[in-house]
Amino acid sequence: MTVGSRGQVALPAQARRNVGLEPGDQLIVLSDPAEGLALIPLARLLERAPADDPLAMLVRGAIRPTAPSAASGTASTAAGETGPEPTPPPTPTSGKE
Repeated sequence: MTVGSRGQVALPAQARRNVGLEPGDQLIVLSDPAEGLALIPLARLLERAPADDPLAMLVRGAIRPTAPSAASGTASTAAGETGPEPTPPPTPTSGKE
């Protein structure tokens, strides 16, 4: 993978299929200066993490569910409730990024 001039990367199709990522899925980005980056699907984190998991607690605290169904881990109903929707990254206009 290559980081484009605007910091964008394209995840390889096989990697997306391996973890079941679909367009519009939200990812949590973890960074460690010594180890690098890790991407975790938000829905998977919320579905699988125990209630007392520190990372899950941090994420759950940052989003407010809009309905009881949001507790099932669907990111689409819970995301953006603490403020305006994030602006999606611009679509590259050339194949060089």
